[in-house]
Amino acid sequence: MSYIFNPSLRGLLLTLLVVSFNPWPSHSQGISSESTPKKSSKEISNRYRMGMGLHGGLVGVGADLGYQFNPMLGVRAKYSVVPIKEILVATGYEMPRKMQFSGANLMVDITAKIDHADLLIDFHPFKNAFRLSAGIGLFAENHIKVNAAFLDSTQFGEITFTPSDIGSIGLNWVLKTANPYLGVGFGRPAPKHRIGLGLDLGAFYIGPPKPEILATGMVNRTSGQSPKLQENLKDYQWLPVMSLRFAVALF
Repeated sequence: MSYIFNPSLRGLLLTLLVVSFNPWPSHSQGISSESTPKKSSKEISNRYRMGMGLHGGLVGVGADLGYQFNPMLGVRAKYSVVPIKEILVATGYEMPRKMQFSGANLMVDITAKIDHADLLIDFHPFKNAFRLSAGIGLFAENHIKVNAAFLDSTQFGEITFTPSDIGSIGLNWVLKTANPYLGVGFGRPAPKHRIGLGLDLGAFYIGPPKPEILATGMVNRTSGQSPKLQENLKDYQWLPVMSLRFAVALF
């Protein structure tokens, strides 16, 4: 058994003994086998489920609530209003307003009600902020009405016509109640982080506009031009939408 004391063999045995009791390199670097696994991209995307937003654009300003079912599907309920009166006042056209047309003094009045509640479904085909949106907008009793009445009497020959004799002329347009929506955009119903921004680009299908000319007195015959006006506007069947959204995640 003298070969056990061979110097080369003893060196090999000592090396194996040292390696057997030496900690693994991962332990020496502070790496633990029980470290917390990273969250998947799906878990990160679903951190928040519900969000609340404020928006403004071509079809009004308002607020909305959104719910994110999963990274690919969400839903939003919106309410928007176009503050026509405030816009006219801000631009210096408070109504009613005295104006001149072809040398005649007119009292012009514009009234409108444009507000709508929308229900939209957002589909995220790439599981990111890009979305395809579809839904419906409810424009209950929405209308735009313009009326112009003559203020001065007019004389033709020996006959004088008073403003009530001449009458008034106006336009009234009532929108359909339910209008489908299609569009694209960016942003989730519930932001990925606590605060997020969004953009909507699309249009409501409102069908051919059906404005009616309203006239009284001597200009009453102008009312018969309503069908011609509607024919000229028949191609304007889409109401464009461009809206920016500022959203806050609720939970």
